Amino acid sequence: STWGLLIFMEKFTEFDDPKTGINPFLPPKTKSMNIVFAILKFLFSIPLVLFKLIVLLVLYIPFRLLHLVKYLLIWNFFIRVAERAIDKVFCIFFQHIMGNMNYTPVYHHFHPLYSKAHGASNLRIIEGDLVNDGDVVLCSGGSFLDYVYLTEKYSPVFCAIAQGKDKEEDQLMELGWLQVISHSIGLKFPQVEPKGKYKPLERIINDQYVKRPVVIFIEGTKTNGLGVLEPSGSILKQIYELAEKKDLRIHTVSLKYEFSYYSPYNTVDTLGIKHFLGCLSQFYHKLVAVHYYNAEKLILEEKTQEKKTKAVKSCLMTIYNPFDLSLTSHKHIKFLKFWNEQKGKKVERKKQSQNLFISSHQE
Repeated sequence: STWGLLIFMEKFTEFDDPKTGINPFLPPKTKSMNIVFAILKFLFSIPLVLFKLIVLLVLYIPFRLLHLVKYLLIWNFFIRVAERAIDKVFCIFFQHIMGNMNYTPVYHHFHPLYSKAHGASNLRIIEGDLVNDGDVVLCSGGSFLDYVYLTEKYSPVFCAIAQGKDKEEDQLMELGWLQVISHSIGLKFPQVEPKGKYKPLERIINDQYVKRPVVIFIEGTKTNGLGVLEPSGSILKQIYELAEKKDLRIHTVSLKYEFSYYSPYNTVDTLGIKHFLGCLSQFYHKLVAVHYYNAEKLILEEKTQEKKTKAVKSCLMTIYNPFDLSLTSHKHIKFLKFWNEQKGKKVERKKQSQNLFISSHQE
């Protein structure tokens, strides 16, 4: 019931952002359905999900094989051209199969070219020239669809943030294709370990056999798209220092989804499989990708790291997620633990009430 849901959600107020009162970790609200529509939707979604899974598998096998074969081209330039063509074609199909029928790239409303762009069509014309190999793209996202969109646009290297313990600094992890799948679908919070394979940003860029842009989800987790969390300070420090030393170009992308009956945002499903299948049961999502190109000009104007970080957050905050939140990914870990505890208690209470109902009828 609605009241039951409200009471359940009320328990999570301790995870609200102290400045705004927003909880960026709660699943977004969806449209309510009457019982008849819900039953019909469930029955229809079973064959739809099976069909989509088969199609995805049929497409993914040649997608991976082509990514192996591309290295036969030997020269870096031709490998990169082939890589971009493969990702562009296949990821458009993947997005459509997953319900992402309508996706629109737009300029950030603070961007100098915003008033000249006159909508998304102009951005599509010039967008391919704006992110070059070796650039850094900082993202704020909440869905596995983020990875599909960014792969289609840039064929990048994805990096995860490993959280430092106590006073240790956070570290960057370069993700392989299997790790990209698990990080995109689920909720991952890797911790810095003595034997972990970490690299500073400069090495990640320089060590690539084929140069690509580097994508970092700078919040270190997924949110429900209502605001921007406090990003990793130690990773941002690496980026600022490299930008000042090597003229590193920095871009930001903030991804916002519009939906009806199932949210593409995953903030509570740790493995992500249930959420992934739920997304496959949907016909339609709409994605708006808000880009701020060459944000280093705005960021490096600031003198202190605190002000530089505020500039990064201002580029990630848009008219769709306008709130500057003081929470971090560490709070999301605590939230998930509490969420799973409450879910377990709810299931246990339901079992107990069912057992009482059965025993009373047996008597």
